[in-house]
Amino acid sequence: LLTRYSSAALPFLDSFTTWGAIVATWMVARKILENWIYWFVIDAVSIYLYLSRDLYFTAALFAAYLVMIVIGYRSWRASMTEKTA
Repeated sequence: LLTRYSSAALPFLDSFTTWGAIVATWMVARKILENWIYWFVIDAVSIYLYLSRDLYFTAALFAAYLVMIVIGYRSWRASMTEKTA
């Protein structure tokens, strides 16, 4: 749909990030640890998309999100380990 009905520069990557974010949000709601890995990939692709459109500040924001993702993943993993131990 994006290819046909929009002027998106990279429609397949754009739709990947949108649908990936929907799936990752669902995983967060279900407390699935691997959601952080999904978010990492989605945000890394988003950085590429924003850099390709010269949106440097937005790309920097998503780079900050990558740092927060690593912190969140470690925190969730430690918390899940404590519950099982």
